[in-house]
Amino acid sequence: CHAAYRIRLNGATAANVTQWRDDCKDNPTSEQFGTWDESRNGWCPGSVEPGLFLDVTEWVRPGANRLDFGLAVWSNSTGRYEPYTDFGGFALQDEALLVVG
Repeated sequence: CHAAYRIRLNGATAANVTQWRDDCKDNPTSEQFGTWDESRNGWCPGSVEPGLFLDVTEWVRPGANRLDFGLAVWSNSTGRYEPYTDFGGFALQDEALLVVG
């Protein structure tokens, strides 16, 4: 899904990031079956993804800091980003995981 990550630090917006990839069809894995050519959020099969580095120095203050990380996904029905909600639950006990380090 097309997602937007919203990063706030100490109450200020530090970044709004989307890593949508619509170039997966250009991957040299052509002639394969499957969904390798479909657009994805943040990666394409067979591609090297270096990750994303954000400089948030200007929002950091001495002592304690508060980091808020939000996720919104594109809704075709409303035509805007909406907060992510998994109404149906995860299939096969899949889990959502966020690692910040």
